[in-house]
Amino acid sequence: QLRNIDVPSADLSGTRVMATKPIGVFGGHRFALAPDANNFFADHMVEQILPLNAWGFEYIATPLATRASHDLRVLAAQNGTFVEIVPAFGPTLSKTIDAGETWEVELTTGAVVRAEFPIQVSQISRSADSDGLTDADPFMVSLQPTVAWMNRYTICKPTNADFPIQQLGIAMRGSQGSVSINGVFYGLNNVFSNGGETFVWRNIDLAAIGASCIEIISDNPFALVQYGYDEFEGYGHTGGMAWSDVPPEVVTPLQITHRCEELNAQGSCVFPAPDVIALSQWSDNCVPNSLLSVRQLPPPGTLLTGPGEHIVTVEVVDTIYGGTGIGQTVITILPPWEEEFFPIGTDPADLDPFADPDCDGVINLIEKVNGTDPLDPDHDPGFDIAWEEDSATGNTYSRFRLRRPIYPNGDSVQIMRSTSLPNGFSPVTGSELQELTALRQLVGGGEFIEYHYRILHGPLQPQPRAFYKIEFDDN
Repeated sequence: QLRNIDVPSADLSGTRVMATKPIGVFGGHRFALAPDANNFFADHMVEQILPLNAWGFEYIATPLATRASHDLRVLAAQNGTFVEIVPAFGPTLSKTIDAGETWEVELTTGAVVRAEFPIQVSQISRSADSDGLTDADPFMVSLQPTVAWMNRYTICKPTNADFPIQQLGIAMRGSQGSVSINGVFYGLNNVFSNGGETFVWRNIDLAAIGASCIEIISDNPFALVQYGYDEFEGYGHTGGMAWSDVPPEVVTPLQITHRCEELNAQGSCVFPAPDVIALSQWSDNCVPNSLLSVRQLPPPGTLLTGPGEHIVTVEVVDTIYGGTGIGQTVITILPPWEEEFFPIGTDPADLDPFADPDCDGVINLIEKVNGTDPLDPDHDPGFDIAWEEDSATGNTYSRFRLRRPIYPNGDSVQIMRSTSLPNGFSPVTGSELQELTALRQLVGGGEFIEYHYRILHGPLQPQPRAFYKIEFDDN
């Protein structure tokens, strides 16, 4: 379970969850106020999260009956995703968002949501205060992409005593349409053609239908959202989703950064494209990985020219049922560290690896390794050592924090210790060395990994003097 209890709590939207075997992931909030803390009343929200390969390019949202407005929340899977929201009435809205970024919009009408890359769209019912209703409470629905619409649904509903307001939101392509609910036909009488394509939709009073379980049928696929309210609760969910075979899901590193050591006479440098396939994961919902064809474009070893950015694509093809999944990694080639941070004409003495031109106590050599600005004394140097005591156990520790560039083939870190410098150093190993975290982060345009370690010293008592050094191997 991943839980945020900060005050105010941080939004976990956009968190990437990966596993070595199939899993189900649920997200939500136990006491949500929608759209913000200034709107009462609260309710819990919970939805199962769709896997990336079930995200779509197009969604339809019907307005919520009895409510003045609703919110659509769009989440992107890839950087530079252009999203367009076309309301039934009013101007088209658009925005470009990156992987893990969300865009939330309040609407008073239904809308079509389209994107050039896969997105997930959630519809949020607002707290009762937003429109002053008694029977209203927040809920969240992960909407169906249009490719997952079905032409037959079977649903069951709570009693009207529990939820006096219950509705079905239905949408269908075309200028006319109808559905059969337990043999009774209902015409979809609201036409929406803003945006070049025509849809029809309708909200149907579910509370007025006597049966507790209901079959809804049409000749054409349609969207279905079921929802309801009482004074203290709200619920909402889709009628289901149709999934046959979908393209393989591919997860690649978002970014790999390489810094040139020097430029050639033409003012550029080259960097062999890394083997991104070796750093990626993929899976298909119907066939094993052994029946998937995988290739990288451009292939590993292709010389990439920098400074600049390149896109490396990993393409995974289902050789049995068809379908291609792709993942993309941005390869950023940075100029030599000295050229990026030191202006032309810098005093050669300030370029010395052991110089400290910004007088922050961190020499150029360390600044270069950490990718930090040697002329800015206020930045985080990416390295520190602290002494700490665990009040629960009484044990004492030395804590290390250090940052390193991310290398395509990975790297290794080893902490060495000496109690007497003339006797040399030996590795710190075993249970006394604890790796706490390894966090990826962007610093100065490059991608780095920050390691946190601590070394156990035992109960609080005078400790022998020790010297430490850290060795890196970029493989």
